[in-house]
Amino acid sequence: MLTESQVLILFVCFTLGAILRTVWGYLWKYLETNELEWDNRYTATMIISIIVTFIFSITTFASLDFPTEWSSMHAFGFVSIGFTTNTLFDSAVSHMIQRGKA
Repeated sequence: MLTESQVLILFVCFTLGAILRTVWGYLWKYLETNELEWDNRYTATMIISIIVTFIFSITTFASLDFPTEWSSMHAFGFVSIGFTTNTLFDSAVSHMIQRGKA
């Protein structure tokens, strides 16, 4: 069972990963177009990915015992999960938007 501090660490790492992916997409768009225009799609996919990842992690990790000592690899892995989940949602939303324009 996860302790409260482990749940907090999971949430912070997943959120950090989602924020990193959001900033990555924004900066990449800026490099391509040189326009500083915020797209609300970034905010929506970030929030959805944080919620889905957090729910998934709590249900998946609820029966696992985590080590009492955390290493940087744990944090890096959890940040990667948040980053990847946001990438998946952002790709799906981008694909749907492009299909709608065609």
